[in-house]
Amino acid sequence: MIQLKIYKAYEETQILIKENNLSINAKWQLFKLRKELLPYYEFYASESQQLISKYKTTIKGNLIEFESPELAQEYQSKQEEIDKFDVEISLSEHQLKLSDIPNITVEQIELLDGFIEFIPE
Repeated sequence: MIQLKIYKAYEETQILIKENNLSINAKWQLFKLRKELLPYYEFYASESQQLISKYKTTIKGNLIEFESPELAQEYQSKQEEIDKFDVEISLSEHQLKLSDIPNITVEQIELLDGFIEFIPE
């Protein structure tokens, strides 16, 4: 599984755990999943941060500024390598009914597909 997909799934769990209407099962499954994904998430965040530091960037909000277009291109190429880094990951089986997370969106389901098996009711 590529590193970026794992990172995005973990980020989505960050949003979901803040909801007040999760079932006990959803809380437990999200807790377990986050625990399993955390080392991969931290690796990705660390590698990306090191890359940003290496290229002496300036971050303004969501924008990253570079000293030159060449450095920006080189940075982008290296970041894509990190994004597409394929890792072997073994996850426990995580199943949730859609009603366990009542406000979940289709986009969130798509991001968590492969990490959680959602069961329609």
